[in-house]
Amino acid sequence: MSRDTRPDQRDQILDAAARLFAEKGYGGAGMREIASEAGVALSMINYYFGSKQGVLEEVLERMHTRYVEAVRTALESHEAIPDKIRAWIRSAVALARDTGPWMRVAFVDIPREAPGIAQAKAARIKDIAALMRTHVFEPLGRADDIPLLGPGLGSMVMSHFMARPLIETQFGPLPDDDAFYDRYADVITHQILYGLLGAPSEGDPR
Repeated sequence: MSRDTRPDQRDQILDAAARLFAEKGYGGAGMREIASEAGVALSMINYYFGSKQGVLEEVLERMHTRYVEAVRTALESHEAIPDKIRAWIRSAVALARDTGPWMRVAFVDIPREAPGIAQAKAARIKDIAALMRTHVFEPLGRADDIPLLGPGLGSMVMSHFMARPLIETQFGPLPDDDAFYDRYADVITHQILYGLLGAPSEGDPR
């Protein structure tokens, strides 16, 4: 008996939903549209996920699992803080390139039409914050700065992927290859480690 090589319908639905949620927002993407985009019967969405919110929750869970594992691996693979940060940024950039709309849906949009999603996202972010606390902030003696700096660090890495279409309207088409994103990761790493001036300023609150 030959092996079934057909695409998994669950994955098709989730990929289609992530694209539509990222493009139109959660409220703007209907169940029938998701089914059509995925190439499956509408009943399959209900069968696998129960509802549109069930689809969104599964997108969040899968993306969160991948991101936490990427962050954990990057941070635990190095001893020096600069190397940990550099590895984390490179892994986050690679994941953003690979997942595209999944990343936007999981970490940017908070649909008010889906009860409990904001709280679910907040709970997941705690896992990432805990890793950063253990591997970066506590060794630097700056654990109290996590609420101040944590969200900003993630935003620095992801801002390009969120705003790329707008950036290209101002500066023209950008490269989309490994060399460009290696440089992007290096630039972001430098900014996080050293700041624009390359050294602490006189008013550095540390």
